[in-house]
Amino acid sequence: MIYCYYYCEGLVNAMQIRESAKAVFCSAAAVLLLLIGYYTGVLFQVSIFLAVCPAAILFVSCKPKTAVISGAAVIVLTGLFTMNPIIMAYCFLFVMLPGFFTGLLLRRNCDALKLFSMLTVFHLLSFYTQLLVIAAASGQEVSAFLQQTFNGSVDMVIDAYRQALGAAFTEVESMIVPMLEQMKQILFTYLPAISIIFCGVFALVCLILCGSFLKKMGYRVNTPVFCRLKYNKITGIVYFICLLAILFLTRDGSAKVVFSNAYMILTFAFTIEGLSLLKYLINKMNTGNALKNLLFAVVVIVLFPLYQILSFAGLLDCFLDFGKRGVM
Repeated sequence: MIYCYYYCEGLVNAMQIRESAKAVFCSAAAVLLLLIGYYTGVLFQVSIFLAVCPAAILFVSCKPKTAVISGAAVIVLTGLFTMNPIIMAYCFLFVMLPGFFTGLLLRRNCDALKLFSMLTVFHLLSFYTQLLVIAAASGQEVSAFLQQTFNGSVDMVIDAYRQALGAAFTEVESMIVPMLEQMKQILFTYLPAISIIFCGVFALVCLILCGSFLKKMGYRVNTPVFCRLKYNKITGIVYFICLLAILFLTRDGSAKVVFSNAYMILTFAFTIEGLSLLKYLINKMNTGNALKNLLFAVVVIVLFPLYQILSFAGLLDCFLDFGKRGVM
């Protein structure tokens, strides 16, 4: 009995050590990502999205009490290293809360498509909340703030061209300035689609990374598998409706903007499905995993500039199911 007691005690202590090690690893990864984003500036938004991944793993792999304490430690350490209380608020609202939400859904083994959709919506809410806060801090409405930001970016690019070309800039000014203005208008028009695509990509990356790590740690979770990403036929029908609406709506009104944004989102979605089909077909080859991944990377580099081909392949796969993969 004494032997059994000490054996069980040692087993419990080992489990506690493993859990504490997981908590330390996940917390350190989240803090490191946030610090990289904070001190590089440009990667701040990217680091916030990626830091959700270790936060979600923390809430899945550890007990609630350990996860909450570790999450609080991440917030405090981030504040100490940056000496910025606003970053602490960002960490809580846009890393720990989405991480807890993702971890909760993973624990409940939600359907992969439902999980992806809900996390994308959560990232969108996070992104637009940040826009609202920044715009309010500058004393402007969101649309005015974005317009000012785009105007400032165009002016910076024009100044860069002027400094680089010198006197020769006057010869190409009539071509460069209208082109930049047109690009600014396109970005402003398609901002909803761009933000949805951006949030969807990071939600997918986060779920794939979480699933990969958690499965290696012995957890069974329903996360999207890239080579099995496939949409149903209704998505394809909506795509054609949006395309027809863009072709037949001659006026540049709000309806055309809505359909154009929806068309852009679905085009990107079918491009991803085309890549998924490509990955599925390469995985069926009788070669090593390293060679398969190398071949996939080479084909993506060659084909991605011709994204229309991938999008068309994804659209056909939606209706014909080339790989017999079913629906995600």
